[in-house]
Amino acid sequence: MNSDLGKNRNLNLVTEKIMVFGIDLSLNRPSSICLHSWNEKKLQLVKVDGEEAILSVILSKSEDYDYLLVAIDAPLSLNEESGFRDLDRLALSLGCKVLPISMEPMKKLAETGSRLSMRIKNLLKNAIVFETHPWSAAKLLGFSNTEEMVEKILGIHLRGDDADAAACCLVGSMLLLGKAAELVSEDGEDIFVIPEVVQ
Repeated sequence: MNSDLGKNRNLNLVTEKIMVFGIDLSLNRPSSICLHSWNEKKLQLVKVDGEEAILSVILSKSEDYDYLLVAIDAPLSLNEESGFRDLDRLALSLGCKVLPISMEPMKKLAETGSRLSMRIKNLLKNAIVFETHPWSAAKLLGFSNTEEMVEKILGIHLRGDDADAAACCLVGSMLLLGKAAELVSEDGEDIFVIPEVVQ
């Protein structure tokens, strides 16, 4: 990885310019991207079609911000050709409902997610990329789905992929605030972020 997620705990959230991206990655329809300009308290939602368009949105913000946090709803590695990755098993043990990469749609999603993640990290040294699972994040926080999560926390009504993208963005913001847990794969390459639930 080009960046250490732990560094975010030491960021000066007042003076440093930070953009948080929440991406609901889709293969057969446009992907939803939620952009949160941390310092300006601005939220934007866009839909783009294809990997190149997603990358273009992120690159368009790269020179205006000190750090880019990119939370993606997709597996970002293919460490195992079948079944669950060790990171998936760790997430499952904490109550997340992730699917095995052995399922054909998930394998294709992981291939795209892995490629996109690597391209972002190779092009942008100020980008921190990690995966999350918005539906599980909502459930861990006590909400029935991402639509309720976004409405209760942000006060806006979104549906479907848009709500998932906004939920990913919220997980990124929770990471900045020190209110998210970072699950790390055994090889240290993969990061999965979920809300940190206080029992």
